[in-house]
Amino acid sequence: MIHVKYQDNSYDYVDDVMLDYLIASDSIKEFYRASDAEWVDINEAPIRGEGLSYIGPERRRSPACLKIS
Repeated sequence: MIHVKYQDNSYDYVDDVMLDYLIASDSIKEFYRASDAEWVDINEAPIRGEGLSYIGPERRRSPACLKIS
């Protein structure tokens, strides 16, 4: 669950699908990014879904998809 801060300064916990919706609908000010241990202001920080390229190791692919020769 992801901690979010709404436009009215109230807080809640939502799943990642709801987070995407809340960001797209401009319903939240910030969310807590646990991997970086910090609050992210959606108006100032780059966030997923903005078309930015990710440079780094692929972490979403399951090990079963990797072919070992």
